[in-house]
Amino acid sequence: MLESLLNRTPSVSWTRDALETRRQTIAAAHARGASGVETVTALTDLADNILRDLYTLEYAGTFNPTGVALVALGGYGRRELAPYSDIDLMFLYEPLHEREARAVSTAILHVLWDLGFLVGHSLRTVADCRSMGRTDLTVRTSLMEARWLAGDQTLFDEFTRTYREQVSGKRVQEYVALKLADRQQEYGKYGSTNFLLEPNIKKSRGGLRDLHLLKWTALARYEMSSLEDLSAGGLLSAGEVAALWDAQEFFWRVRNELHFFALRAQDILTFDEQIRIAGLWGFKDLPHLLAVEQFMQQYYRHSTRVCDITRRFVSQAMQRSVWQRLAAWLP
Repeated sequence: MLESLLNRTPSVSWTRDALETRRQTIAAAHARGASGVETVTALTDLADNILRDLYTLEYAGTFNPTGVALVALGGYGRRELAPYSDIDLMFLYEPLHEREARAVSTAILHVLWDLGFLVGHSLRTVADCRSMGRTDLTVRTSLMEARWLAGDQTLFDEFTRTYREQVSGKRVQEYVALKLADRQQEYGKYGSTNFLLEPNIKKSRGGLRDLHLLKWTALARYEMSSLEDLSAGGLLSAGEVAALWDAQEFFWRVRNELHFFALRAQDILTFDEQIRIAGLWGFKDLPHLLAVEQFMQQYYRHSTRVCDITRRFVSQAMQRSVWQRLAAWLP
């Protein structure tokens, strides 16, 4: 039965042309002014639908799906998929179901590659996740953002519970310190000032990666990462949340535009792209300030605010003891 799974062509109707048609529909909505969050959500939903179709319609009827789960990780797990970003998948399985997991992963991955997706993928047991999460900083972070897609949800729930108890909820200060050091290295490579002439919208100082750092810190320390939850918990002020939302929206719209125009992953805001996007978004030259300068002033304002709020939030999270957090809930 498993051999037939590996050898047949999927019957679902997803093709490169169908995928590109859907992607162009999303791109057209973006061009008409759809928000950044609307676009990344639509792209995430598109990928979710494809993967669930592949898993459920084609493969779940071929073998007993108990013991295997399809899981989204990283930015895809956060539901923040950019137009041409890769998708990070994990095939989670119980040890007795390794053969099924390998079969279904091979079949699904071949279809995704045929569709033109860039895919990061792994096959892991719950024990593998715990072991790798303790020793690999990138894996630890990626697994913190895991999101169930299809398959055995009970297995996924077991993973999230034990991973929090035994890995992501442990040695939090050390984890955050390592992520800060990692971010400092990225500053050295992608720019350590908020006022770069050609910034990387994702990895330069004050960009999306600083927002990710804030959310990773919140996940590790407080078991929450949404800006609304952090505000409700008194961990961010209403003004800080508004500033972060505005910045995130700006960065997402710029990044989406860069990807759609290049027809590939592209995160560097070059001089030519600055001029093009400024004109596209309706900025006009003024006697004292060019359109592109007005556009970049917005970028610099957002990146500065993100950097300042993230630095303050991470510092406070590192200093807050367990007893201080408990006391906040006492009458």
